[in-house]
Amino acid sequence: MGILRLHLKITILIFMILIAFLFVILWPKSSEETGQNKVNDNLQVKLEKEEESSAEQLYQKALALKQKSESLSIEDQKEILDYCGQIIKQYPDSPEAEKAKALRNELYEQLQEQYANQLRTVRYNQPKVQKSKPLRRTFRGYRKPERIAVGDSNSAK
Repeated sequence: MGILRLHLKITILIFMILIAFLFVILWPKSSEETGQNKVNDNLQVKLEKEEESSAEQLYQKALALKQKSESLSIEDQKEILDYCGQIIKQYPDSPEAEKAKALRNELYEQLQEQYANQLRTVRYNQPKVQKSKPLRRTFRGYRKPERIAVGDSNSAK
């Protein structure tokens, strides 16, 4: 009977420790901690809004540069591509990132078209090379020398 009582006491003690452990884990957090969570949530929302406004500002700068003139200088094109790259890298989930990707693709297409037109212009403006008659006459009588084998006695005559 003594062993049964000891076993019962140990079981009750383990049960009480388990309840205390669960009580500590599952008990709602104090009002200070929930207040701190609210402050953290508010800060997070403010940071997200600030990031969105920064992304929006970068995108507006890129648009302003693009709309500045019809033909962009190389420096302006690089600056627009830099702004778009910053937006895409720093704010990948923002709506401005999608707009920046579209603007970057549009600029790449314009650049390809400009360079293709420049290549066409260069090709058509190059002078055509005409064959030179005196040069052909010079080489008309030219014949390759015959090869002589080393040690060939017939070729020495």
